[in-house]
Amino acid sequence: MITRTADIFPRLTDGALCLTATNRLARQIMDEFDQVMQSSGRTAWMRPSILPFDAWCRQLYGTFFDEDRLLNSIQATYLWETIIERDIEASQHQLLQIAPTAKKAREAERLLCSYNAEISEQGSSEDQKAFLRWRSEWKQLLECHNLVDPYTIQKSLSAVLPEQAESLPEQIFLVGFDDFNPAQVELIDALRRVGSEVQVVEPEQEPGSATICTAPDTHAEIVRCARWVRSLLAQAEQLEIGIVVPALEGCQDDIRRTLQAELDPAGRVSGIDCPLPFNMSLGTRLADEGPVAAALEILSFSGNLSQDQVSWLLRTPYIGAATRFLAQRGRTDFELRRKRIGSFPLYRLKNVLSGVQCDTEFLELTGKLVAFQKSDRKLKPGGWAERFADLLQGCGWPGDRGRTSREYQVVSRFRRLLTELASLDDISGPVRRGTALGMLQRLARQTDFQAESSASRVHVLGLLEAGGLRFDHLWVLGLHAGVMPQPARPNPFLPIDLQRRLRMPHADPQHEYEYAQRIAGRLFASAPEVIVSRPLMVDGMETRPAFCVSGLTERPWPELPSASPVDTLFAARPRLDAFSDQRVAPIVSRKPVRGGTATLKEQALCPFRAFAHHRLGGKGLEESDIGLDNMTRGTLVHSTLEFFWRKVEDSSGLNALSEADTGQLLLDAAEKAVAREEKSKRFDIPSEQRQLEIERLALRCGVWISLEREREPFSVVSMEQLHEQVIGRLHIRTKIDRIDRLADGRLAIIDYKTGKPDPAQWFDQRIVEPQLPIYCHDLDNDEVGAVAFASIRARSKDCRFSGVARESAPLPGINDRRLQQLLDENGWGTFDQLLENWKGALQGLADDFFSGKVEVDPVEQEKTCQYCDLMTFCRYHESEYWPLWEVDGGT
Repeated sequence: MITRTADIFPRLTDGALCLTATNRLARQIMDEFDQVMQSSGRTAWMRPSILPFDAWCRQLYGTFFDEDRLLNSIQATYLWETIIERDIEASQHQLLQIAPTAKKAREAERLLCSYNAEISEQGSSEDQKAFLRWRSEWKQLLECHNLVDPYTIQKSLSAVLPEQAESLPEQIFLVGFDDFNPAQVELIDALRRVGSEVQVVEPEQEPGSATICTAPDTHAEIVRCARWVRSLLAQAEQLEIGIVVPALEGCQDDIRRTLQAELDPAGRVSGIDCPLPFNMSLGTRLADEGPVAAALEILSFSGNLSQDQVSWLLRTPYIGAATRFLAQRGRTDFELRRKRIGSFPLYRLKNVLSGVQCDTEFLELTGKLVAFQKSDRKLKPGGWAERFADLLQGCGWPGDRGRTSREYQVVSRFRRLLTELASLDDISGPVRRGTALGMLQRLARQTDFQAESSASRVHVLGLLEAGGLRFDHLWVLGLHAGVMPQPARPNPFLPIDLQRRLRMPHADPQHEYEYAQRIAGRLFASAPEVIVSRPLMVDGMETRPAFCVSGLTERPWPELPSASPVDTLFAARPRLDAFSDQRVAPIVSRKPVRGGTATLKEQALCPFRAFAHHRLGGKGLEESDIGLDNMTRGTLVHSTLEFFWRKVEDSSGLNALSEADTGQLLLDAAEKAVAREEKSKRFDIPSEQRQLEIERLALRCGVWISLEREREPFSVVSMEQLHEQVIGRLHIRTKIDRIDRLADGRLAIIDYKTGKPDPAQWFDQRIVEPQLPIYCHDLDNDEVGAVAFASIRARSKDCRFSGVARESAPLPGINDRRLQQLLDENGWGTFDQLLENWKGALQGLADDFFSGKVEVDPVEQEKTCQYCDLMTFCRYHESEYWPLWEVDGGT
């Protein structure tokens, strides 16, 4: 019996064939063969026949049969999904996930073919009866299209081999197999009957070379394993090091980051996409790779685009001229967000973008998207693949920047995927664009992408991929009772007793136990040094040791220093001194410094916010809501009342109107308000939504007008009037919502609010609602009769004036007890004293702004910080956690 792969090399040079269980093992044996040839002094040699078992079967099938009749995996998946979808429609069963069900059904068909088994409807469950219906239609479709299921290849070869004996190799070696299914056994027996010598290479196992250790959790385990790998590579770079992870899919990202930090710290810090100094057997979904995700997003655009979609399109690097117009498109995104439009009809997007200085190439791109949206006649999948490729090319995909090696491979693989989509032409009729795109999206999600990289000596593998491989050092990571043996997972579409009788994979716990024993025995003999580890806790639950580690010797953790740039830099940090810098350079410009009421409001709320917004020019990106947001609706209320009062003018005009006339005037005013908003944003509100918004505005403003009818005589002096006022050295541009002339000749300064304003904030030293006090600043005290918020709400009981007024100039609801109490408590018993106090408080805020007062000091932490766009800038909340960093050393 042959126990070493090196023993078969002389026979491979004589024409023998080596078949392996995995692609990776075939590559490793080929590399070992090349090294042996080189070490023997040869400079050229014949390439030996070393192939994965399934690849050789397909190759041999192509020799004897028409290979074009073989289904590829994409065609097979499509047929199964189509069959199941049609069955659901016919039976009216509610099956939520067709793709996973098709995958399970396809797996059931593979098991039946591999184990030469059949099932009948007698005694079957509902799921199994459904599978039998699907399988019957599957066979009919294959016959109809003259296609062959690749799972039947081995059976077909077994039948034809007696007639083709002269074309078969004399010697065949099988390497890395833990088990053979009946179809493989039948083929091997057929090879032997026609004269081929078939031998199984079984590596000699050396028990007792493995040791075990434990870690607090999975991350700690990964960190220590990565440091162990680094220490080995520092001793000798030519070592073959394996890391086998039974549950690789759940922690591959953590392993990738940690290994890169330890083995390539410079690359980790630089952020440059360089080849990794290790390889992983588990790839990523092609749909999750940046260029492909961008391509699928572009192809999916239709109808209305959300603000987030337009923002993404402006900022993605995967379209034409993205690098050249990076700054301009970022500015376009910023300006577009300020319009606060929740969604954009695709056909109107170009018009909207024209109003925010967008580059011409991007405008042309939107035109191509609109043209593509209009093409929705039925085509074969191949026809849509061409259309998809044309649109992506027209959009400049995958961008104008230099591509990394990985991105180049991703783009190439996606282009092949479009070609594979065309392979469905033989089995699919013409479909709509949405259906074809759905096919492409599913293919991209189902396609694993593994980047080709330079040869690496560090291999991160799952249990199956490690079959037959040999290493100089091996670490088996995360081996606990929860992952080995695997729990039984019989296929729901096949009878359980059949699966157990034929010993199909995952059919019963005993089979999983025996399989785990074989895997563990093979792993523990795969290297002279084998370390097995398990985390004590996984997802907050304690783990138990796997049964296969009971005889292993425990060892202490290898305590090794870290090369991770984060740990290294933090360990070398200097001692920090706390210093609170509460002031910056004052404003010394001789030119007038201009701003709006927001300057003083934000100086009152938090001095740092005023500094960042109005001196540094820092602004967060605005977020829009679905439909019209609250700010836009507030603006529409202002505009509606402005147009209404321009017609009505005073209380006598109001009282002369009937209810019907008032309602019609409000509808007309609301119509004009909406039209003004559309014109300013170069955007049309959808007709149904537009009409609803007009009716809503008229109704809400009508509730408010009913309250206005109760007032004493007044006339409207100005509405939405622009002023410029000087407070200290600050020139403030203001827009007063409304000023009324009261019966006593004094003025009422009114600010519309659709929320719930609180006039009590006027009595604080830091006036956080300074708009009305600012409006009063330049007026003589005696001119002002009332200062009030007008709360315009949907219900009449919530509508009110709230503020302060002289006794001679009352407004409904003004001069309530609470406000009078605040006046008395602060020593401002008269209205004139309050106005004087406002002027002093506003002067103080303006002086603080000019003098450079910028401490992070929110007046009400919870409320002020909740809607602030500077949280990542000021990092106020991080100060609460600073003591933890000191105690835990940054962990």
